[in-house]
Amino acid sequence: MFSIKYYLTDNPFNSPGEERLVARVKKDGILDQEDLIEAMIKKRALFPRQVLMGVFSLMRETIMEQILDGNSVYTDIFRVDTSIKGDFTNHDDRFDRDKHKVAVNFKAALDFQKDVRKRAKLKKIKNYRNSPNPVIMEIYRFKEKSFGKEMSPGDLVELRGHDLKHDKGVAEFFLSDGDNRYPMEVVREYEKTVLCYIPTDILPGSYRMLVARDEPLYRIVGEYPETVLISQAE
Repeated sequence: MFSIKYYLTDNPFNSPGEERLVARVKKDGILDQEDLIEAMIKKRALFPRQVLMGVFSLMRETIMEQILDGNSVYTDIFRVDTSIKGDFTNHDDRFDRDKHKVAVNFKAALDFQKDVRKRAKLKKIKNYRNSPNPVIMEIYRFKEKSFGKEMSPGDLVELRGHDLKHDKGVAEFFLSDGDNRYPMEVVREYEKTVLCYIPTDILPGSYRMLVARDEPLYRIVGEYPETVLISQAE
């Protein structure tokens, strides 16, 4: 089931005394072209990887040629064209790269926008950014070069959030299945990021990623808002 996760936060344009809120979308991941091709193959394996890579390459080359020839390109996903930025002093003035530039205008097609709005399912989550406790907002996976919640034993990950350093009273980060706890080895820490390893002895399954504090008493004070999935090590 697809869903767009969002949370509410203060409107940065509020006047003193105003309490308006705005929604922010929580990004679960960033897909590059390779990731998109992989997703296409998983969805419908009609064409081999090399064919899809060739299609993307040919599309880029063809679109480039068309807009360089002064044309606009419209597809059912996007539209792209060019414009010229900068001021001209009079009607005899010409394009000068030191004063002007060619801008590429890229926008989602209207029908695509309408389809997204029609099909979108929204899921509200807690605004962890306003929490006074340590918070893990995102997990960056170095092996996949993307954000996500699926990883393997021994993977190097970067936890991103706030108040994550030990001088904030953080005792440890660990994964738990409810019965067992698996501490994560921290190799680097900053205020908003922690570099650590997924435990090598953890079994495949679903886990909670938790943060514990040891002052004044040891207790769990924060957690990643979604279930973490551990797969078999490759």
